[in-house]
Amino acid sequence: MKRILATSKFIDLSHVPAEGFLVLTPNREAAARLNAPHRSLRSLAEDILNREKLAVASPLHCLHALKSVIRKLTPERDAAAESSRIRRILATVLRDGIDIAALKQSGVPSAELLGKMAERYLLDLLNNGLVDPESALWKAGDFVRERLKVIVYGYFRAREHDIKFIDKIAGDGSVFVVPSGSGPVFTSVNRSIDELLNAGWLIEDSDRASVSEIERAAYGFGVGHSEDNVDAVTISAFAYENVDAEVRGTLAAAKQMITEGTRPESIAILCRNAADYELTISTIAREYCVPVSSRSTISLLETTVGGYISLILEANENAFEFSVTARLLNHQYGPGLSDEIWSTARRRRSSGVDAWKKAGVDLAPMVGPESLSLTEWIDWLARAFPSSLVRERAPESAGNLIAYGKFRDALAELKTFDDKQLLGLPAFSNVLAEMLENVETEIDPRKGGIPFHQPNTIIGGTFDHIFVLGMAEGMLPAVTGEDTAIDFYEQRILEQRSVRFDRPVEFPRWEALSFYYVLLAARSGITLSYPKTVDIEEKIASPFFDRLPVKLGKGAAVTSVASPREELKYFLRHDDAPERLSLLKPATHQYTVERRRESDHAYDEYDGLTGIPIDIASRTWSASQLTKIGQCPFKWFSEKVLRLSPTDEGDTDLRGNTMGRLYHKTLQIAVGKAIESPAFRETVLAVLEQAFLEAENDDEIGVKGLPNWEHRRSEHLATLRKAVESPDFIAEGARVVATEQKFEASWNGFNLRGSIDRVDETPDGFVAIDYKTGTYVGKVKDATGELETDIQLPIYTRVALESLYPGCVSDGHYFSLRQTKIMRQKPAEIESFAAGVKKILEAGNFSVDPDGKKKSCKYCEYDPLCRRGPRNARKPKP
Repeated sequence: MKRILATSKFIDLSHVPAEGFLVLTPNREAAARLNAPHRSLRSLAEDILNREKLAVASPLHCLHALKSVIRKLTPERDAAAESSRIRRILATVLRDGIDIAALKQSGVPSAELLGKMAERYLLDLLNNGLVDPESALWKAGDFVRERLKVIVYGYFRAREHDIKFIDKIAGDGSVFVVPSGSGPVFTSVNRSIDELLNAGWLIEDSDRASVSEIERAAYGFGVGHSEDNVDAVTISAFAYENVDAEVRGTLAAAKQMITEGTRPESIAILCRNAADYELTISTIAREYCVPVSSRSTISLLETTVGGYISLILEANENAFEFSVTARLLNHQYGPGLSDEIWSTARRRRSSGVDAWKKAGVDLAPMVGPESLSLTEWIDWLARAFPSSLVRERAPESAGNLIAYGKFRDALAELKTFDDKQLLGLPAFSNVLAEMLENVETEIDPRKGGIPFHQPNTIIGGTFDHIFVLGMAEGMLPAVTGEDTAIDFYEQRILEQRSVRFDRPVEFPRWEALSFYYVLLAARSGITLSYPKTVDIEEKIASPFFDRLPVKLGKGAAVTSVASPREELKYFLRHDDAPERLSLLKPATHQYTVERRRESDHAYDEYDGLTGIPIDIASRTWSASQLTKIGQCPFKWFSEKVLRLSPTDEGDTDLRGNTMGRLYHKTLQIAVGKAIESPAFRETVLAVLEQAFLEAENDDEIGVKGLPNWEHRRSEHLATLRKAVESPDFIAEGARVVATEQKFEASWNGFNLRGSIDRVDETPDGFVAIDYKTGTYVGKVKDATGELETDIQLPIYTRVALESLYPGCVSDGHYFSLRQTKIMRQKPAEIESFAAGVKKILEAGNFSVDPDGKKKSCKYCEYDPLCRRGPRNARKPKP
């Protein structure tokens, strides 16, 4: 029986017959190179197993069986955590055909336990007519009844289970194409060849006389030395600042190739770990209008579908707490929120089903019960997330539709594991999380365009040009790590007892061998690149560059404009913009505005210098408005003229303004109830707790949703009680005549309106009292440009009280609730202040002009708009 090993240095197809053979390849690219349908060793093994009434177990069945074995053998351990810990080493044991009986008798406790688990695990699967995927080739080999005439191509990195199965299935005339050489990178390949030679295979080596430049460079890499004189056009290398720049440079170069006539399907983009580049490539490919199709898969947990399912469960587990529920409702598949409801919910920081209902959201369809059987939980989840929702919200996304189909299939499979025991929500969430992590789906089911590959999906294929991304230390080659179940030290002990794991030195060889075959897949050219930074982590070039005849270049290989966005960016910096570029005019305008704002030119309309006068009499003014315009005209202009306001967010902590509202409301209620009482202070203290309760339940104040508020409220109630008990709270012989006393008055042409926290009548006249939580008093700028002048109390005492109680003597002061003391202010001359405000309004000059020490900026919410900072110092004084 003659079976041939084609072992040339490079991929040699001269031994591959044209017809009459079953072609076995590991991926579709390898099959395409032979113009054959894709059929793998694994699919052939499954056919053999199916003939024997056996099937390859799904990931969920494997996980369920493994956890069941763990519970039986180590009931004291958490089955989910333990299965996650040992699954990788178990896969290695099954794939490499390690002797399980020898493991059980090795004398190494961790290995003995692993052997017992593996034996019981395989037996449990077999009793259910199932085989673990990693042991499929070993098991199928036991049932081979006849040999086939096969061509095995693309299995250039074949492991032992591949080699054994190939030897058992291959009949007379079969050909196994396996490039090899003399360098250390080929150690595992040559070991496999020796094993097949001992089994009767014959070598037919036919190295070609003509070798391409890429093949020369690849072989130099394989044997450990760099070939000289390789054309930089054929193989080139670039270092980019970051991943985004790397992907842009790559796709720009690919787009230029396509423009020049190269078919997109003959170009490939490759990286070691798809997750490092998948999202960036898909985003920039859409911007560049370059079709890119992915061969990668991701877990359901990483999909939009999986994210929504996780949010449903997380919201239930957290009793529909504000932040997680907001993400759930605003998710692509969530019910959505109107602006009005969203504003209300944010202001109140709604938490809990009832609170969200008050805000206008009915969460009943998403609320899970306390306990159900697994099947009942699955039915509940299917109702909470029906298929109609995916079809309605993402009809154009085939990836989401496929992911949802995988999700429903996985739920159906989960039902087969139902033991009718009642599960609480946390237990069901754990089951779902494991399912979402273990079931995979296609990232992008679209076909055509530039294929995005990983090394295992490209080996054996052929492309005109390949772009290899992420060639940085730790990315390609990947870092070798110890297994948490059986570390390298224990593996060496086991080796002395005839239990052989791959030595650590094999892993870098395996990475290098993969890269060698990637190089061979490029017909005309290959571009290598790496990012200098990934997120905030610095990267250095891969050691593979040292074994290649290339010099790293800086920046992109192609500097062409590849998208409308980049075209716009280019022409913004040049004067030769085409008229068709419709976005250029507004963009140029914006660019000009920004340049002027950052220059030393005087303020203009974009900094509040509108030149449009405002009629004082046309507006209603308050003391707080006048204070704002007196601190910085731009602050008042932004809020009152432009009507800009920061998002009304609920508090996560008791901020100063929230505390002020709570304290003021409490005292308004308590003082109002005691205003007629002869024992005023005692009555206020008696009703204070009830008044505090009413105030804290006011949704507009919004303290009920604060974390641990029930433990913190007593502190604030005690502060108010202490303030009321203070002698300064109300003067001897005084009586309260009004709380929240509203007033309207005319002053220097200003129509004033406002309210005074409290008005007391004393033997010396009427007193306006304004509560302050602390000691801060809002002041306006004086002649020196600093915040030194208080206008609020003068307005209350000289304008408001005069209009409310004509001819009476009036005074006023601030009372600090936390300091429990009166804070008096120096008498202020406010007529000149009024004249200054009139000038600002008449001139329409609302330029950015805070006080010299920038105190007015401390609590200002408009600094993102005015962008205060060094630029203000460059401007002439308004």
